[in-house]
Amino acid sequence: MVIETAPPQSTVAGPSDASDLHGALDAGWIVPGQHVLDLGCGLGADLIYLAHHGVHACGIDVSAASLVRSPEQRAQVLQADVLHLPFADETFDVLVDRGCLHYVPVPARPACVAELKRVLRPHGRLLLLSGDNEDSTQTEVQRTFEAWTISPLEHGVGYALFVD
Repeated sequence: MVIETAPPQSTVAGPSDASDLHGALDAGWIVPGQHVLDLGCGLGADLIYLAHHGVHACGIDVSAASLVRSPEQRAQVLQADVLHLPFADETFDVLVDRGCLHYVPVPARPACVAELKRVLRPHGRLLLLSGDNEDSTQTEVQRTFEAWTISPLEHGVGYALFVD
């Protein structure tokens, strides 16, 4: 699994701001035709954006209220938890997280990473997107992802997970 972290944007990266997804498409981190899972998809704005760019988009969210969709949305959406993904092994090319994984309790993070790895195809990517607004500092953004670095996870999963 390759973990990519998009740099924070200069504006709030809310559900309707697809600039970081556009950058991921431009960089080749997400390619039309790939199967992409949006972790914690919320209202689905990212799913719509990805589907309109030729991506086979699927989203999960723990909130049933988030699963209400408009008829034009061309993506599968399921109520699910990142610790128990309802997908076969090696289903997705890319997993996208825009503020879901930092809610996973620290003791459950190694199991979560193992579950993410299970549904990723070989050489798949986990794309961590982070927004930045006037209230966020670089330290706060860094702290958000600090527990997802290798040293806190190494005992549960091992270094092979992070090989490019």
